[in-house]
Amino acid sequence: ALRALRGFAGRREAHGSDVAVVLAVIAIGSFFLYVSNSLPVRIALISLLYALLFAQSAWMSLQAAPPPRPASHWVVAGLYLLLALLLTARALTETFGVQRSTDALAITPFQSLLFAVGALAPLLATFGFFLMVSERLRGELTRHATLDALTGAFNRRTLAELAGQAIAQSRRHGGGLALLLLDVDRFKRVNDSLGHAAGDEALQALVEVLREAKRAED
Repeated sequence: ALRALRGFAGRREAHGSDVAVVLAVIAIGSFFLYVSNSLPVRIALISLLYALLFAQSAWMSLQAAPPPRPASHWVVAGLYLLLALLLTARALTETFGVQRSTDALAITPFQSLLFAVGALAPLLATFGFFLMVSERLRGELTRHATLDALTGAFNRRTLAELAGQAIAQSRRHGGGLALLLLDVDRFKRVNDSLGHAAGDEALQALVEVLREAKRAED
């Protein structure tokens, strides 16, 4: 799940952390194989390892979208954070609790809660991932429908809709309305002499200058 969330967030694979997890698993296995076979210690260490992975997954779920983050990202992050807290509580109980486990599958209230959440977690996480992907696709479709792919400015369709709204508001409230038209002088020379790629960069730079110069209400 953590690798999938990294890919969804567009992050490069963190090979260092993956190697660290593998080394931690090998170290824990070797410890119980050659040093100690204490069940409470085994449960505590394994629980802490999984709690760390779930905490990283919760953090990555929030990093996969910029603020304000969609509700689906908070749902997935909350699920992983709940798992991390439960496993941390289990590790603390096995380390400092009065009554420690003598059977890894013993039926206790805390164990039943942990098993129930663990059984539902994959279903809830899958549903959360589906919502995250759906929201991202919907956002991309909206951007393609409203923005120019090259410059990121509003396209003709969106401009017509916004202009219609501005005209209607001006008529309703009796306020003034101004439209500023710009013509890029000798732009054809840029394309002819430097190529269309340079012309695209010039258009992008022009839109960025206008975006920085305009007021918030423009």
